[in-house]
Amino acid sequence: MNKGYLAGGVALVALAVGLFLIVTCTYTIDEREQAVITRFNEPIRVIVGHMPGTDLEERKAEIRASVLQAEDEDMGPIEVPDEGVRVSEGAGLYFKMPFTDEVHRLPNVILDYDADPEEMTLAEKNVSIDTFARWQVENPLLFFMRVRTEAGARARLDDLIYSEVRGEVGQYDLNEVVRTTNRFLDRRPAILDEFGDEVEAFIDEEEYYDNPLHERIERGREEIMTIVTELVDERARDIGVRVIDVRVKRAELLEENLEAVFERMRAERSRISMGYRSEGERQSEIIRGTTDRQVQVIVANAERDAEILRGEGDAQAVALFAEAFESDPGLYTFMRSLDIMREATPAGTEFVVGLDSSIFHLLRNNVGAEAETPPPNLLQFGQE
Repeated sequence: MNKGYLAGGVALVALAVGLFLIVTCTYTIDEREQAVITRFNEPIRVIVGHMPGTDLEERKAEIRASVLQAEDEDMGPIEVPDEGVRVSEGAGLYFKMPFTDEVHRLPNVILDYDADPEEMTLAEKNVSIDTFARWQVENPLLFFMRVRTEAGARARLDDLIYSEVRGEVGQYDLNEVVRTTNRFLDRRPAILDEFGDEVEAFIDEEEYYDNPLHERIERGREEIMTIVTELVDERARDIGVRVIDVRVKRAELLEENLEAVFERMRAERSRISMGYRSEGERQSEIIRGTTDRQVQVIVANAERDAEILRGEGDAQAVALFAEAFESDPGLYTFMRSLDIMREATPAGTEFVVGLDSSIFHLLRNNVGAEAETPPPNLLQFGQE
């Protein structure tokens, strides 16, 4: 009975020791982690995570180069072993020496950086620039030796990104930082679509960009931030970090500058609108002058044609009168006398004609088939 208890106790002790050894001598690294293993504060092994698009041998060479770099610099309490540092890749189960080895876990994912907005001057305008970035731990050993933790890396990135953004972005004005291309935004009214080719030709002209509303940019936000990303990434390699992207999230004027900028914009738009009005009035005067000249020409031509037609009509009338007089002079004289009487006498006038009146003789002699007394001529009728 005592032997049974003793065997059970030994088994329990062995199991406890085994569990203790397993817990203290093994560790796991998952896909989202990298690790630096130190022994007495001395790095002996680096486990790097899988990074698509990179070669493991190149990463190993880079990590070993960082070890040589650490030998030439004062890295504080960290000492590099003579036999070098082992480099492994991938997640899994690993072994370590209990009590002496320590596992320092580092992220193997793309991390974000979002700083507070910073004030800077762009072309004599004080603006607030809000940036963000994405970064990744590429060299775990150098990262561990330089900044130790993710919080330390963010503090270093804060200085790097701010200085590079201030130095590069500060060279340009706000248009360059906000806009990305010179593409024209077609906001013309639908009524102008019928002039499609002419409008497109106008848009393509270089002088279109002489208008202050359509200033041409030289680089634009995309190219500027690409340059900033390259500069920050180059400096961040010293702490084992690869900066993937740096971008401007928001760029806006400070509150104290907004009113002055708005007033300047209003004055500029007012100047442009006055130019449009002056040009419209000039074109209006040109159109009115051209129209008036055309009207005068048309009226003059019409009056000339009317005089010609009137002369031709008078000539034809004279010819007809002459022909009528030659064919029957008495009848012609009678008809002309009646016309003259009608034209010279107001409407509604009453005549009292005596028997000895020339008018009576005129009417009497021309009513019958033959006239005994010839009708008075126009001169005689006028004298009566």
